[in-house]
Amino acid sequence: GSDDPLRGDSQAIKGLGRAFADKTGLEWRYLDDASIGELHPDLPKDQAYDRFFADYGEPEVVLTNSRNLQDRSFASSYVINGNNEELSQLYNPDLPSLVPHHHTEASLADAGQKFRQNFPGLAKPLIALMHIQTGLRHHDLAEKIVTMLKADRIEDATIFLCGTRRTPVTAQIDLLNALRQETGKSGLNIDVKNYLLGPKFNRNEDYNPYAGLIACADHFILSGESKSIVSECLFAGKTVMTFNTAYRDLESHGFTQNLRHHKAEQGFPTRSLRP
Repeated sequence: GSDDPLRGDSQAIKGLGRAFADKTGLEWRYLDDASIGELHPDLPKDQAYDRFFADYGEPEVVLTNSRNLQDRSFASSYVINGNNEELSQLYNPDLPSLVPHHHTEASLADAGQKFRQNFPGLAKPLIALMHIQTGLRHHDLAEKIVTMLKADRIEDATIFLCGTRRTPVTAQIDLLNALRQETGKSGLNIDVKNYLLGPKFNRNEDYNPYAGLIACADHFILSGESKSIVSECLFAGKTVMTFNTAYRDLESHGFTQNLRHHKAEQGFPTRSLRP
């Protein structure tokens, strides 16, 4: 439908649909306004969808969420309608903070290769700081990261600040400034990279490093709340540090570590786990 194809719920539908088709042997099609427009560029959007279903028939199963259904009834289809969080609570009640996503081992390997081509020679460790919103505690987070680097006796590193479609520009700037101030006075050789996926970002011409960061990062920090991001990072096989948010179900299994309760003098709490 008309939902943003890069939004977490849309990406989840892609992953669920592909996995469902692999298990059942059914044909899988992902439809949104852009792809239906490419198939039938001379037709209005609603007529393009009608033409598609006239050509291929009504689907046996529809995976969607409310904003995608619009006025289409799919009367003869079995409809699974819900967003990431709702589906997780229904079908994975022990770990409701884990949500579906679209990544695979192959897609992450490809994303990692492209990331290294776009950012060659980054100092390691690479810290992926996935930023939603941290309120007014930007310097607290920046100071904690520097303290953990010093505790692990790391003198060279890269902090990659990656904002999302939901990150306010002011919040991105504030955290970026805090990181540069704290790293600048630390005496360490810390390179701070900055990227923000905002409404003015041209997705067709510019490189989006998000998936590549997931593939290549040595440490993950999520500032703010996003079940999609924490689930995608966990798929890379490393625990995730959280800031200004908490996932008690994931913390109880050792998948995430709330930095508010972590002593920075102990260094990074990252450990490997099964994806």
